Amino acid sequence: MAHDRRADAGVLGAAAAQALLTHPDQLALLRADPELIPQAVHELLRWCGPVLVSRLRYVTEDADLGWGSFQKGDVVMAALSGANHDPREFPDGERLDITRRHEARGEAHVSFGAGPHYCLGAGLARHQAEVALGRLLARWPSLSLAVSQEELNWQPVSGMRKLERLPLRLNGA
Repeated sequence: MAHDRRADAGVLGAAAAQALLTHPDQLALLRADPELIPQAVHELLRWCGPVLVSRLRYVTEDADLGWGSFQKGDVVMAALSGANHDPREFPDGERLDITRRHEARGEAHVSFGAGPHYCLGAGLARHQAEVALGRLLARWPSLSLAVSQEELNWQPVSGMRKLERLPLRLNGA
């Protein structure tokens, strides 16, 4: 059964808006310099991407990775959210930083997977997020949360991080 990824765009948009609205320093940077939007989308995908784990995979040959070994036929699942906060790859990875730069070519985060399992729709998803975020901030410059951060509830969805709802105040306090 195919997964409808169109719904994921809304999930990412809500999580990205929530992250920025609860990190006013990052929101101020983005409002001051909209050219940061593409970089901010990468950081938001890393920091609060909606997909937490990969699909189940089956080990095709015995492997010893140093920290653990796997036998052919074992079932494994990658924790994408853990990899996206790995301190070896992202110093101070628990901090949202829309100015974060990466030395490596391409994406440093694994929010869209990697290698042969890389999401075919990644470019479209990034573009949608960039357009939506840019228009949201331009259309409603006084955008704010209508409730406290503590009142936001995360919906239990297997392998995903999804807000139940995101009440917003469009025209300021």
